[in-house]
Amino acid sequence: MGRFDSYLLAMRIFSEIKQTNNKMTNNKLIAEFMGINVVTEDDIRANKNPTISSYEGYLEEDLEYHSSWDWLMPVVKKCMITGDNTDYWDDIFDALSLLSINAVYGEVVEFIKRTNLNKQYGRI
Repeated sequence: MGRFDSYLLAMRIFSEIKQTNNKMTNNKLIAEFMGINVVTEDDIRANKNPTISSYEGYLEEDLEYHSSWDWLMPVVKKCMITGDNTDYWDDIFDALSLLSINAVYGEVVEFIKRTNLNKQYGRI
């Protein structure tokens, strides 16, 4: 393998790590929007509890909003109930019409970010 091939492989690995980190950050953002507690392994150790249930929370890496319609659709429903701007809803509806979980996930994340900004600046 030449230097250039090694460089390309390293860049691909870096890109995949960055995407994974973004998904974990975005999944945590969605969980907080949904009122779900996100716990760490340190939290579990501190409680001396080897298992975690949905009542106590989820580990960040166990959140599946980016890959499961069962996880994502309740978030879409809450966005529809929570939002007061139909432009934001239109973006989510457009993504739903594509039947692409990646598109819907991306629009839900953007909706939550906009909603959080509006709350931060007292617009909601």
